[in-house]
Amino acid sequence: MSHDIRLLEKALTHTTELLGHVTPHRRRSRLRGGAGTRLADLHLLEAVLHGWDLATATGQDRAGDPDTVEAVLRTWYGNHPDEIRSRTGLFGPSRTAPADAPALDRLAAYFGRTV
Repeated sequence: MSHDIRLLEKALTHTTELLGHVTPHRRRSRLRGGAGTRLADLHLLEAVLHGWDLATATGQDRAGDPDTVEAVLRTWYGNHPDEIRSRTGLFGPSRTAPADAPALDRLAAYFGRTV
């Protein structure tokens, strides 16, 4: 495994641990509601999707950490239509993933990656 992939996995593990110790209620109150929670969710999504990109580009396992993938899937998958996501300029239109695709592949396809 490359050094960069190990660093990304370490960062994802650390982020997951940090977010795991903060309940949604505490996150809202500590970050004063609104943007803080959304920013944390967006950063986690970005880390997971770019991890998928790196794993795909380097031919490595791209399943991801099951708990992290589930958290991102629960927050994002199906909740933000193409019309909204395309206006951000951050994501492409959804693509089709195979019916038996792993959760992270489905998420990647939802955000415009070719699976």
